[in-house]
Amino acid sequence: MCGALGGLLRKAGWPKEAAGDLVRLWLDGHPGIDVRHGVDWALGAWERPPGEVSGSQVLAGLVGAELARLIEAGVMLPWRAGRALPSLGDAQPAGASAPEIPGWRVRRFADPEEPIEWSCEGLALAPSRGKISIIAGQPGAGKGPIADHLALCLATGSRAFGRYPSQAGPTLLLDFEGSRLTMRRLRRMASAMGLDPAELDQQLMIVDTSDCVDPLHEAWSSMLIEVVQRDRIRHVILDSYTTAMLGTAVEANSTAYAGLARLLGRLDCLVLCVAHATKAAAERAPRLADIGGTGALGALAQTAIFAHRPKDDDEHRIRVSCGRGPETRFAPFDVLFSDLEDGGLGLTAYDVPVEAAKTESGQPGVARPAHGTPVVEAGVRIWKFLRDSVTTHTRRELVDVGGGANRPAKAALALLVEAGVIQLLASHYGITPAGREKSQDDVVLALGLIGGAFGA
Repeated sequence: MCGALGGLLRKAGWPKEAAGDLVRLWLDGHPGIDVRHGVDWALGAWERPPGEVSGSQVLAGLVGAELARLIEAGVMLPWRAGRALPSLGDAQPAGASAPEIPGWRVRRFADPEEPIEWSCEGLALAPSRGKISIIAGQPGAGKGPIADHLALCLATGSRAFGRYPSQAGPTLLLDFEGSRLTMRRLRRMASAMGLDPAELDQQLMIVDTSDCVDPLHEAWSSMLIEVVQRDRIRHVILDSYTTAMLGTAVEANSTAYAGLARLLGRLDCLVLCVAHATKAAAERAPRLADIGGTGALGALAQTAIFAHRPKDDDEHRIRVSCGRGPETRFAPFDVLFSDLEDGGLGLTAYDVPVEAAKTESGQPGVARPAHGTPVVEAGVRIWKFLRDSVTTHTRRELVDVGGGANRPAKAALALLVEAGVIQLLASHYGITPAGREKSQDDVVLALGLIGGAFGA
């Protein structure tokens, strides 16, 4: 057996000394084994060329072919990994070529800083390797009109919503919901913006992809990459991500739901996807945690733009807010669509009053509880601790984190569980995906709405 193992190590390229240490470690602790003799027998493989070593055949004869293959794979993997991965101690000086590892891009402090190439800085939209941008909201919240407006602005360099400069570039609009209504709306918007249809045909490519069966299929993704590279597309707008994924067998509550976003993130251009928010956002402004895909889709969003209707009785007004941006978020604003006499579809942007903007993440009209109450203080401490933790924790540990006072900390635990911020797993508590995305104000508000009055 030692000879077979030595043969495998020799074929895998292990140094003789390292192989001897491994065999010695393996034999130690086995009574009745002559460790020195076993090591010498194994190292005899280094006295012959690698091609003459027959460790795998001998091992197969001893333990069977299937187990021999597993052992051989285990022997070769550490050595291959050791040759492929550089250590910090072997770091090369700036300018030296780094080892090529699939999926790795080694970055150094000596490298020049890459500026953000904004497509529309006012809306925090920029290309990002590996990520996408999202417009999310409930059905009928105005996501589609906003996406169409941005497609026109990015294709022609027009000011988005009449206020935010944008960089013109070839734009691809993938319409998974059918292009008939989209084309009608785009024509009306273009008319109101005074855009030349001939110019649009050169800069904006609209593709009806409603017949696409599976956008995750290799043939479809290869074709998309080819079109983006061939036509030097700078902006891709997809309406909608939710409809596109209906052609797959992937459930929205699965992490695999973000598979299309991973593919789109490799296009190396601005990708803006329309996505439906979950039902939890029906009565309020949507948040990052309301995007489907168990949080995986939201995690791939460099910029998240939310759309909702602040007034149920005003179907023409849409509130636009920012849930995430690469550096800063833009302030919420309202967009009012209007039918023009010449058939165009105009829009006007309005600033949101300061008080309304402050309650954007909460519920207007609900009094927020004071931060100084014992239960709130304990709840915020527990939430922050679990949010930043990579493991679950016992009730006793979290009571101590909450300040050590049993009554407020235990009450906070119960309220956080009821609010869906944390969850009880067997005898331990952990953060929920929604709880990880919440702000401190959200947690304070949740504690107030669930718990009512506070006290020690």
